[in-house]
Amino acid sequence: MYQSSNSFNVGASVGIGSTKDKQGNEKTTSKVTSSSLAFSNSLGYQRAKTLATLGNGNVTIQDKENSEKRGQVQLNIKPKKDKIT
Repeated sequence: MYQSSNSFNVGASVGIGSTKDKQGNEKTTSKVTSSSLAFSNSLGYQRAKTLATLGNGNVTIQDKENSEKRGQVQLNIKPKKDKIT
């Protein structure tokens, strides 16, 4: 499984003020007080393999198209006898 995520953030703070001049006219001012920029990315690859031993019974493969190595299933139908010496 492959995963990817990206994020991009931009931020700014603006200060707005007003003053009056000598004639009494109001003057509005604005100023950027701070700004920020951030970028983040994440990539990941994950793989899992499940192995099983079946004593007896039948095996049904649900997702045959995406199942790996279907022809390499080991069928050891003769039980092995361990020799104790």
